[in-house]
Amino acid sequence: MMKEINIIVFSRYSELGASSRLRIFQYLPFLKNNHINCNVHPFFNERYLTDLYSNKKINLINLIYLFFRRFVLLFSVKKYDLVWIEKEVFPYMPSFFESIICHFGVKYIVDYDDDIFQNYDKFNSNFYKKKFNNFLQKSSLVVVCNDYLSNRVNFFGAKNIIKIPTVVDMLKYKKRSYSSDYMEFRIGWIGSPSTTKYLYIIKDVLEKLAVIYPIKLIVVGGTKLDNFNIPLELHEWSPNKENEIIETFDIGVMPLYKTQWEEGKCGYKLIQYMASGVPVIATCFGMNKEIVNKDVGFLANNDKEWEFAIEYFIKNIDHIKLLGEQARKNAEACFSLQDWSKVVAENFRSLTKTL
Repeated sequence: MMKEINIIVFSRYSELGASSRLRIFQYLPFLKNNHINCNVHPFFNERYLTDLYSNKKINLINLIYLFFRRFVLLFSVKKYDLVWIEKEVFPYMPSFFESIICHFGVKYIVDYDDDIFQNYDKFNSNFYKKKFNNFLQKSSLVVVCNDYLSNRVNFFGAKNIIKIPTVVDMLKYKKRSYSSDYMEFRIGWIGSPSTTKYLYIIKDVLEKLAVIYPIKLIVVGGTKLDNFNIPLELHEWSPNKENEIIETFDIGVMPLYKTQWEEGKCGYKLIQYMASGVPVIATCFGMNKEIVNKDVGFLANNDKEWEFAIEYFIKNIDHIKLLGEQARKNAEACFSLQDWSKVVAENFRSLTKTL
């Protein structure tokens, strides 16, 4: 009989936070089926996230409570076989606090899906500069979503690194239906209030094309767009509705700035589009280059290339079905939760063999 493994999970957010939902929570049922039991303790509570997403001032008393709560929880880690940490133990705190976990003598796993190290690069204090050195050097496993982050954690001394992309539950995504007739050409984007800014990268292109073609920009989970002179359709994000809305897209887009922060991104929205059979256009940068090829869409470097790619799909509607079907196949082959959950379980279980 397979041995039961018990893990305490220090996630960053509850399921309301996208990174925690995708990197932690969606794996839990699959791990449980493999006799790996996870006891999850988010750092930030839903009150914090609600204030953050609505641009309200963060409640200081609540924040102090969150730090105290996690500090107390650290004293329970020795009851578990493994500790699974999303990003860091104590956000915004210097190296002394981060190193506390190292003194309990437990095996711990750390997961990164963006370059949070930049948040501390700006500090001159050695307390912040060395925040991750001891922490990652003593980790048993570091999980990252792309090669850029793999190089980052290797720089800090992580020895056991595995690359696992941010993946989708293919059973939740239905392949969109295709039609050669359309009243409007639906260009879709899904994100969060903090990432809506990226849509301004393609604002001029969309406005230029909107004069010629009946396009509409579908925005899911973003904030209100100012001075966008094109037809818009705005949706609040909902875990129960996002898949249905994506299925109405003709194409999905992911514009990005080309900075160090964006290099750490995992391209999850592209994978969502592809899982629904929607071809994609993305900025030619970072993880996007690993996800997108000519069989599923276009990579664009500038306004001219964005305009060409969007107009190509408008003029070649039949190719949407062709590339969309291949996009679905690629998502299934490379970014399926069903496949990657086995990899996660195997790696976690391997760490307990010497216990």
